[in-house]
Amino acid sequence: MSVGTEYEEEVRRGHGIFYLVNKGGQRKTVLLNCELDTKLLEEYRMEFFGQDTNQEESYLVSVKDNVFITHLGNAPEKFNLSFNEHKEQMRTKYGDDEFIDVIVPID
Repeated sequence: MSVGTEYEEEVRRGHGIFYLVNKGGQRKTVLLNCELDTKLLEEYRMEFFGQDTNQEESYLVSVKDNVFITHLGNAPEKFNLSFNEHKEQMRTKYGDDEFIDVIVPID
């Protein structure tokens, strides 16, 4: 007898992320589903430099041809890690939990 859930996986290539934190701590995450053009870059730039934005925690990163480009702010130190590299860091930090292969902590 087999117990489990069947699912269909859909893979989409991303184009980057705009992560905005305001001074009150609220966060906004936009996953880019198209290439970053000058119009979109300007929209994000205006939000990034808004008076309520915490620029130290916010960033805009695009990816093209597997090259990451930081346009605004500074992405976190672990940003460029692959999923497996991040998983191994979390395994080292939290131990060899049986669920680490399916639920990876984010810190």
